[in-house]
Amino acid sequence: MVNEIAGGQQVQSFHILINEIPDEWIRESILKQIAKLQQLMEELQLRNNINEQLLKDALSFTQQMINQVTKSQTNHFNYQSPGSQQQRETGSKGFFDTRA
Repeated sequence: MVNEIAGGQQVQSFHILINEIPDEWIRESILKQIAKLQQLMEELQLRNNINEQLLKDALSFTQQMINQVTKSQTNHFNYQSPGSQQQRETGSKGFFDTRA
């Protein structure tokens, strides 16, 4: 994955640079951080792919609903507010409860 992003030569030169670090503890620490970053990058890519698919599905659904409403032969799409059930019980009519 890193080779795809950074290019093979840059990664090889980076590993050469790491191998020249004299302190073993620092070198191991850097290598652990690299491994952790690679894992996080793969997880991020997976989540990005999932989010992309969810976005495509949401846009497709929205387009389908727009087409259904705009191309319908009958115009019986009245807004029903969540509070309309309570308003009917009290007997008062809401703004969207009647047809034009």
